[in-house]
Amino acid sequence: MDKSEPRLLFPISPFLVPAIFAVIVLAFAMIAGVAVTAEEIVAFFVSTYLWLLLFLGLPLFIAGIRIIPEYERAAVLRLGRYKGMLGPGMIVMDAIMDRAYRFDLRVQTVDIPQQEVLTKDNVNIKVDAVIIYRVFDPGKAFITVQNVRQVLFQYGQANLREVLGVHELDEILQKREEMAKIIQEEVDSVVGEWGIKIISVALQQIYLPENMVRAMAMQAEAERERRAKIISAEGEKQAAHIMAEAAEYYVKNPFALRLRELTTLVEIAKEKNVIVLFPTTFGHLEQTLASVLAVEKAAAKKEK
Repeated sequence: MDKSEPRLLFPISPFLVPAIFAVIVLAFAMIAGVAVTAEEIVAFFVSTYLWLLLFLGLPLFIAGIRIIPEYERAAVLRLGRYKGMLGPGMIVMDAIMDRAYRFDLRVQTVDIPQQEVLTKDNVNIKVDAVIIYRVFDPGKAFITVQNVRQVLFQYGQANLREVLGVHELDEILQKREEMAKIIQEEVDSVVGEWGIKIISVALQQIYLPENMVRAMAMQAEAERERRAKIISAEGEKQAAHIMAEAAEYYVKNPFALRLRELTTLVEIAKEKNVIVLFPTTFGHLEQTLASVLAVEKAAAKKEK
């Protein structure tokens, strides 16, 4: 914050009002014959003025003292003319001739309630937003703008409809932050000349028609089903490639195929009360068993 603002606007009333009353009292004194000579007139006027300055000017001076918080500034008008900003801290102004109007320099918000917007693709939606701003030049804002919050509300409302109205619904939903940035730049380009800074604009909620919500839900469900089918087809494709590689391996290594047959028979035999009919066309089972037993015996002898 700028702390270079002056804190004193020389008060005139505490000195002028006692002087006026002192002149009036002196006039009555001269009529009554109390003060005749020049020395008596000057002495009477000075003593009267000092007493009025003490009992009338001092209270007027104290009445012109204001306490301005750190986050505020006071715009002062003297007899209707703008004299500047005072504060923060203790300021002194004229209690009769001056009028002070306080400005809050903190970050503030303006809520924009639900606004009906017709998008480019003719969809009627409702949007509410919030404008975050601060007054960085209270003097310029005081002279230029009558009601800062009302101006931001009206201008932000108009820009909200204008910006969203030239975009399609999908674009608004997918690029919400970009839409808010455009609105912020549009509003800030205008109110920035009035001493107001737009910090941010946020689109809080976008309300869609019920039929549009149902259509979007059906579209999302169809998209999920499409992805699921694609994933399932990819899995089947990969499994087919692996099975084809296994078939080629079995062709090159017939004993591996026979071992696979035996493993399958062992797994089937685990089930109770199951009769297995094994056709002889599968291959020379006896030779395969003998080969397997020979391999096992050879492995056992090597271990010994």
